[in-house]
Amino acid sequence: MHLFEIEDQGWCPPAIRDAVTDFLAYLVRAGKQYAPAIRWLNLVLDECEPDQITDLCSGGGGPWPSLLRALMAGRKRYVSVCLTDKYPNFKALSAEVKRADGALTFHAGSVDATGIPSELGGVRTLFTAFHHFAPEQARAIVQDAVRQRHGICVFEVTQRSLMAVALTCLSPLIVLFVTPLIRPFRLSRVLFTYIIPLIPIAVLFDGIVSCLRTYSPDDLREMLGETSLQDYTWHVGEEQTQSSPVPMTYLVGYPKRSSATQLAVAPEPAHTYASATSSGAAAAG
Repeated sequence: MHLFEIEDQGWCPPAIRDAVTDFLAYLVRAGKQYAPAIRWLNLVLDECEPDQITDLCSGGGGPWPSLLRALMAGRKRYVSVCLTDKYPNFKALSAEVKRADGALTFHAGSVDATGIPSELGGVRTLFTAFHHFAPEQARAIVQDAVRQRHGICVFEVTQRSLMAVALTCLSPLIVLFVTPLIRPFRLSRVLFTYIIPLIPIAVLFDGIVSCLRTYSPDDLREMLGETSLQDYTWHVGEEQTQSSPVPMTYLVGYPKRSSATQLAVAPEPAHTYASATSSGAAAAG
């Protein structure tokens, strides 16, 4: 159900949009909901040199600060990540870049995921963002990565399910509880949370809409089947996380070393994570 989200709209006040993205970033970091993404990132980076990532629709930085530390520790080498967004959250992104000692950068200009500047290279990643795009836009994002021979990793921790919507209904209470813990501090965040509760309302509305818009693994496989994808290997499925009953959905693609295009069976996950509940096994047509 491709409905609209408040934070996507040009008329949304920056104070509200930034507060929503700050909250989402805090939530995914505190819950480590994207920890299973590390092995997929490792897989794609092994296939796509150099160790460079352009993150799209970064919001307040998403899971990257802690995720990047774990990624570099496992790879035992430097990985650079450039954060981008159509509406950059300058204060939050600047703070994350300063804390990352050069491993994180951010693109100060507006970057639309459907029209990525050629100077932004490396593997493309989207965390909790792919559902923002209608099917034709989502296919175009994948096709553009293939056309430019970039790896692409799409991860979502929302789901089009009753359980996910029910859990999202608790989000306003979580906003009230964690707002004092979110950094950098913003007086506007306090005002629009406790005095005029626009932020809890926006988080609830956008959260429910996000669940209803999220692509299932079957949707993603169908999308790949409708797309002209040459010489790429694809992994699609769900993987349970330790911090949430809602699984992480993933779509991962990278150029093949051989000539055949395939929708691959996912490799076995690391022992610290549950096995993927669904993985692609059919060829992309």
